[in-house]
Amino acid sequence: MPDRDLMTRDADFKALVRARMAATGETYSEARAGLLAERDGSLLQWTSRTELPQIVVHMTGVLDAQDLHVWLESCPPGGVSNAPSFEVTVPRAAIVTAQRQPDSRPGGSLGAHGWRGKWLINGTYDRLVRLGLGQPCPARLNPTAAVGDALQGKQPLLLRPLLRTRTVQVKQLTISVNDPDAFLAAVGVAASTGGIRQ
Repeated sequence: MPDRDLMTRDADFKALVRARMAATGETYSEARAGLLAERDGSLLQWTSRTELPQIVVHMTGVLDAQDLHVWLESCPPGGVSNAPSFEVTVPRAAIVTAQRQPDSRPGGSLGAHGWRGKWLINGTYDRLVRLGLGQPCPARLNPTAAVGDALQGKQPLLLRPLLRTRTVQVKQLTISVNDPDAFLAAVGVAASTGGIRQ
């Protein structure tokens, strides 16, 4: 059974995030990252964003002394995202390997894509870093946040199980960052130009 105090603290924090969104005009991820940085102190904070004709993909990351926080939002151009479609917090102690990855080609994958614990979470096609985790970390996947009201109540019955919010396990995480070398230095792993394509 979930810890009621933990659930209350989470709800209280979400209320603070929404209040900051209303006051600043920031996205959910930007407001949450700003509050976390103020509360915990951050070593690195970044956003990566790509705007396509049909969708805007926006990823935010915060690396603090204890954890790596990653959120991904997407919405139609000119729209507003009210919730992340993917969010994960990885304890820094769980990161056992980190290396630079080759850039993806334009037209490749953007957003949240995963299979068997290996997840690609990116707001841009370039500056990718892959993290190997010593223990699986739970992440929250909310596919309907990415499509907004377009599918509200219109999902085919066969797709509904795939579109529900659920917890997934992350064993390997590839993310887009602004400065891969600075990120690798901050997590305490020497920068590498090697790596295997996902």
